[in-house]
Amino acid sequence: MSSKTGTTRLRSFRPPRFAFRTSMVRLQKFLADAGVASRRASEQLILAGRVEVNGEVVQTLGTKIDPTQDRASVDGTPVRRGANSTSP
Repeated sequence: MSSKTGTTRLRSFRPPRFAFRTSMVRLQKFLADAGVASRRASEQLILAGRVEVNGEVVQTLGTKIDPTQDRASVDGTPVRRGANSTSP
């Protein structure tokens, strides 16, 4: 861009907003988004030891997973993110 004085102004690089998003979500939110149960009911499933992530039983609330990489299951049934999810 040139101005009237002949100097050039450089535009600063702005990466897309999605570049800063983290894909990690709380396990109970992932289960709720997938339609397995509400967030509160998902917490009870986690505490009861009925939820596995990548083959390991998870009993800690607030555990974060990456839905694009991690595989979750409830009572041995694989869980996939639901179509009604609000997150990408």
